[in-house]
Amino acid sequence: MKQIHIGEIIKQRRIELNLTQEELCEGICEPPTMSRIEKGRQTPSHSKLKALLDRLNLPSEKYYAMMSKNELEIERLKNEIIDCNTRQLNKEGLLKINELIPLLDEDDHVTHQFIARSRVLLGKMIGETIVPYSADEKLDILFNAIKMTIPNFDVDEIGRHWYSLDEMKIINQIGVVYSENNRDREALDIYYQLMRHIKKRLVVNSNNVSTTILVAYNYSRLLCRRKQYIDAFEIAEWGMQHVVEWGRASHAGGLLYVLGESKYRLGDIVSSKDYYIKSYYAFQIMGNPESAAAIRENIEEYYSFIPH
Repeated sequence: MKQIHIGEIIKQRRIELNLTQEELCEGICEPPTMSRIEKGRQTPSHSKLKALLDRLNLPSEKYYAMMSKNELEIERLKNEIIDCNTRQLNKEGLLKINELIPLLDEDDHVTHQFIARSRVLLGKMIGETIVPYSADEKLDILFNAIKMTIPNFDVDEIGRHWYSLDEMKIINQIGVVYSENNRDREALDIYYQLMRHIKKRLVVNSNNVSTTILVAYNYSRLLCRRKQYIDAFEIAEWGMQHVVEWGRASHAGGLLYVLGESKYRLGDIVSSKDYYIKSYYAFQIMGNPESAAAIRENIEEYYSFIPH
């Protein structure tokens, strides 16, 4: 009964969004498979189900009970790889990728996508040394990754498609690579399109809010660097609203910095000082002394004031 219920939910939501089966399942499964899923005649793998639900902006956590033993092991390794990325345990993360690969079906594009974007973050092994990929290598990996599920993906026409959470993360990573390599115009165009997609098509929830905040932070930081302070403030403020609403503090310091710097450059010194002080303490609370020290220097320079 559960698989029929899931199929009915997918179909109903797809119709609400005015999507065809082909548009929804592009790169994830074949249209005949999509038809069988909606009719309750086939149960998709966990990764495919999650990708479909992500594109439809439906929660997937409640369906984890459907996972097989192999899928549970895949999910465990993916979570451990994410943890390695977060803690910068690059070598350990690459070893776990090597454990994950033999468990996958060849057509599990979603998990192969995950591996590709994880490699970009972790780097590559040369002998016993971890070496970062070059910018060109990163872009090659990321574009190949997103084309696993969206073969006709065009960075200039991001709004043409509906995206899963993993696909949005890849697009965000492409923007980061451009930004880090002084290709600001290309990065700004990507973030503009991605933010427009989020605001137009995404209902922010507990599953996607962290990625939403990350995109807002990356976009607003780049706008601030390009001295587009009014737009930077607007996007950073939007991001902070979600930080507060959902209790996600990891990017609070960075967003508060953008708000403070934008207000300072726009001549609102009182508001700027308040945002900067909040940014300083946010970085302190999150255990980021390097960023806190940088903010402290700005506060001293701008306001002749040293926070405790």
